[in-house]
Amino acid sequence: MIPLRLSSANPNLVTQRLLEVLPQLEQEVRDGSALTIEDNSVRIRKLPIC
Repeated sequence: MIPLRLSSANPNLVTQRLLEVLPQLEQEVRDGSALTIEDNSVRIRKLPIC
């Protein structure tokens, strides 16, 4: 699960944001990091979160 904290729920804008950030975060996703995607930032937390 990747929480999205975006200012718009417009499917086109959500898709655009995901296409912008996910290719750059492939290794973090594979490693099982927790991601939170916002309009202008992405938070990455290595799991397990203590």
